[in-house]
Amino acid sequence: MMKKATFLSTLALVTVLSFVSATAWSQVVVSQVYGGGGNSGATLKNDFIEIFNKSSEPVNLAGWSVQYASATGSDWQVTELTDFILQPGQYYLVQQAQGSGGSVDLPTPDATGTIPMASSNGKVALVSSTTALSGACPTGTEIIDLVGFGTASCFEGSGAVPALSNTTAGIRLSQGCIDTNNNLADFEVAAPDPRNTASPVHVCSTTPSVAMPTFDPAPGIFTSPVSVSITTTTEDASIYYTLDGSDPTESSTLYTAPLNISGTTTIKARGYKEGLDPSFIATGVYTFPTTVATIAELKELPFGTTPYTLSGEVILSYQQEFRNQKFIEDETGGIMIDDYYGVITTSYNLYDGITGVQGTLNEFGNMLQFTPLANTAPASSVGNVINPPVISLAEFVSNFEAYESRLVTIQNVHFVDPTGNFANGI
Repeated sequence: MMKKATFLSTLALVTVLSFVSATAWSQVVVSQVYGGGGNSGATLKNDFIEIFNKSSEPVNLAGWSVQYASATGSDWQVTELTDFILQPGQYYLVQQAQGSGGSVDLPTPDATGTIPMASSNGKVALVSSTTALSGACPTGTEIIDLVGFGTASCFEGSGAVPALSNTTAGIRLSQGCIDTNNNLADFEVAAPDPRNTASPVHVCSTTPSVAMPTFDPAPGIFTSPVSVSITTTTEDASIYYTLDGSDPTESSTLYTAPLNISGTTTIKARGYKEGLDPSFIATGVYTFPTTVATIAELKELPFGTTPYTLSGEVILSYQQEFRNQKFIEDETGGIMIDDYYGVITTSYNLYDGITGVQGTLNEFGNMLQFTPLANTAPASSVGNVINPPVISLAEFVSNFEAYESRLVTIQNVHFVDPTGNFANGI
């Protein structure tokens, strides 16, 4: 069993939080967040939050805390930090809840909490007090740093860190040194790499550098080709880029004109100018969903953050207010749409046809679910008829995946105690 569910969506009401402090405190940052510990497919047993001192001065963490809230939540859980002087370039590891899976312990934590962080979406704050924050997007001078990931309703800058997973963490670029107060630009999504106070220090350079390049439009999910411009605010700087995942150098391709992107592509760009350090590397992932025609094909695809488009028509066989769930099926199988954030706003009646559902695959409680990433079009047909297969209870038990989320008729069964009601939400 997994420790917690993974929920993914791209639509959320967002509020932007930004703040600047001239003190060394503001140079201590959240350098890594990971909420997939102990979940299905995870190697590490625990969730964790990592902080880093990117300044040139030591900072005492006494009376500080790291705090966590769900993506749209307003209740913050607190883990107090220890009375420790964090040296320049030093990391500090805060262990959080342990799941039922995983095989590898974290490095020795510097502080320990019990917060069960969500693996995909959430908010983490570094706070100079141990009083719990309040509100979905809190403000105040006590907030040293804040990182929103996935569908978080609060983040620094233009966007949250892209959704994480059971096998990926949000990691601050340049080993923690980059901080432009923009979560989307300052973090990459990669395999977790927890570091503690015993890890090698990484002192950040103080030499002026080229401003990190930015992409327009911003990285994200696209369904049609896109033209991507790359710019830097440093005058007369040259930008070099790669499309193969490697880090760009001055031997890479020189940017001279917008790039036409029509398939899933990772762009990495770096600015250079004589007399300045090279910029930090900007990474932009432009994702184009994989398209399949049937539910059977969809169910064979990997779990995670990869988006899929179900191009064939499916029939709505059941829907309920609980988590906005919809059960859909076609001739090849069935699947449940778990729409916790209400991404699909189009109204449907039972047995309507739906075409072009887009989402990601995950599993909770051994139940396969499709988490939508965008609203769907109005019904492509109405009044469809579903002829449920007639099966025995033994066939249902022995071949559950073949009938999962489908409307079926089970022969020769009765309730021993025909009282009470069915219930949801367990």
